[in-house]
Amino acid sequence: MNATGEESARIAWDQWRQCALPSTQPADLPSPAAFDAAVEHVSPSDVLEKVRASADVGRQLAWLQEDLALGVERIYLHNVAAGHQEHFIDACGTRILPELARG
Repeated sequence: MNATGEESARIAWDQWRQCALPSTQPADLPSPAAFDAAVEHVSPSDVLEKVRASADVGRQLAWLQEDLALGVERIYLHNVAAGHQEHFIDACGTRILPELARG
Protein backbone atom coordinates (compact mmCIF):
# COMPACT_ATOMS: atom_id res chain seq x y z
CA MET A 1 0.00 0.00 0.00
CA ASN A 2 1.39 3.40 -0.96
CA ALA A 3 1.04 6.35 1.37
CA THR A 4 -0.71 9.50 0.27
CA GLY A 5 0.75 12.96 0.68
CA GLU A 6 -1.65 13.59 3.55
CA GLU A 7 -0.66 10.34 5.25
CA SER A 8 3.03 11.17 4.78
CA ALA A 9 2.49 14.52 6.51
CA ARG A 10 0.59 12.83 9.35
CA ILE A 11 3.32 10.23 9.86
CA ALA A 12 6.04 12.90 9.78
CA TRP A 13 4.07 14.90 12.36
CA ASP A 14 3.62 11.81 14.55
CA GLN A 15 7.29 10.83 14.44
CA TRP A 16 9.13 14.16 14.07
CA ARG A 17 7.06 17.00 15.54
CA GLN A 18 9.90 17.78 17.94
CA CYS A 19 11.82 19.19 14.95
CA ALA A 20 9.54 22.26 15.03
CA LEU A 21 10.80 23.16 18.51
CA PRO A 22 13.80 25.42 19.04
CA SER A 23 16.89 23.20 18.76
CA THR A 24 17.84 23.44 22.44
CA GLN A 25 14.37 22.94 23.90
CA PRO A 26 14.01 19.11 23.68
CA ALA A 27 17.14 18.60 25.80
CA ASP A 28 15.60 20.73 28.54
CA LEU A 29 12.31 18.85 28.75
CA PRO A 30 12.29 16.83 31.98
CA SER A 31 9.67 14.20 31.09
CA PRO A 32 7.59 12.68 28.32
CA ALA A 33 4.63 14.71 29.61
CA ALA A 34 6.64 17.93 29.22
CA PHE A 35 7.61 16.85 25.73
CA ASP A 36 3.96 16.21 24.84
CA ALA A 37 3.02 19.63 26.19
CA ALA A 38 5.80 21.34 24.23
CA VAL A 39 4.67 19.85 20.92
CA GLU A 40 0.94 20.15 21.60
CA HIS A 41 0.45 23.03 19.14
CA VAL A 42 2.87 21.82 16.46
CA SER A 43 1.00 21.18 13.22
CA PRO A 44 1.87 18.89 10.31
CA SER A 45 2.69 21.97 8.23
CA ASP A 46 5.14 23.11 10.94
CA VAL A 47 6.89 19.75 10.65
CA LEU A 48 6.95 19.85 6.85
CA GLU A 49 8.90 23.11 7.05
CA LYS A 50 11.72 21.12 8.69
CA VAL A 51 11.36 17.53 7.44
CA ARG A 52 11.04 16.20 3.93
CA ALA A 53 8.01 13.96 3.77
CA SER A 54 6.38 12.81 0.57
CA ALA A 55 4.70 9.71 -0.78
CA ASP A 56 6.01 10.70 -4.22
CA VAL A 57 9.23 8.82 -4.98
CA GLY A 58 9.98 11.25 -7.79
CA ARG A 59 9.83 14.16 -5.33
CA GLN A 60 12.13 12.34 -2.92
CA LEU A 61 14.56 11.67 -5.75
CA ALA A 62 14.50 15.34 -6.78
CA TRP A 63 15.34 16.40 -3.21
CA LEU A 64 18.27 13.99 -3.13
CA GLN A 65 19.54 15.22 -6.49
CA GLU A 66 19.41 18.79 -5.16
CA ASP A 67 21.54 17.67 -2.21
CA LEU A 68 24.08 16.07 -4.53
CA ALA A 69 24.22 19.25 -6.61
CA LEU A 70 25.30 21.07 -3.43
CA GLY A 71 28.30 18.77 -3.14
CA VAL A 72 26.98 16.31 -0.57
CA GLU A 73 29.18 13.22 -0.65
CA ARG A 74 27.01 10.80 1.31
CA ILE A 75 23.30 10.46 1.79
CA TYR A 76 21.72 8.36 4.50
CA LEU A 77 18.10 7.43 3.90
CA HIS A 78 15.72 6.82 6.79
CA ASN A 79 12.08 5.82 6.78
CA VAL A 80 9.99 6.41 9.90
CA ALA A 81 6.74 5.09 8.44
CA ALA A 82 6.94 1.57 9.89
CA GLY A 83 3.81 0.46 8.06
CA HIS A 84 5.45 1.31 4.74
CA GLN A 85 8.92 -0.18 5.28
CA GLU A 86 8.69 -2.67 2.40
CA HIS A 87 7.58 0.07 0.00
CA PHE A 88 10.48 2.25 1.17
CA ILE A 89 13.04 -0.52 0.64
CA ASP A 90 11.56 -1.40 -2.75
CA ALA A 91 11.53 2.24 -3.90
CA CYS A 92 15.13 2.72 -2.79
CA GLY A 93 16.33 -0.45 -4.50
CA THR A 94 14.45 -0.12 -7.76
CA ARG A 95 14.20 3.63 -8.32
CA ILE A 96 16.18 5.90 -6.03
CA LEU A 97 19.58 4.18 -5.74
CA PRO A 98 19.81 3.22 -9.44
CA GLU A 99 18.94 6.78 -10.47
CA LEU A 100 21.47 8.31 -8.08
CA ALA A 101 24.14 5.87 -9.25
CA ARG A 102 23.63 7.12 -12.81
CA GLY A 103 24.60 10.52 -11.47
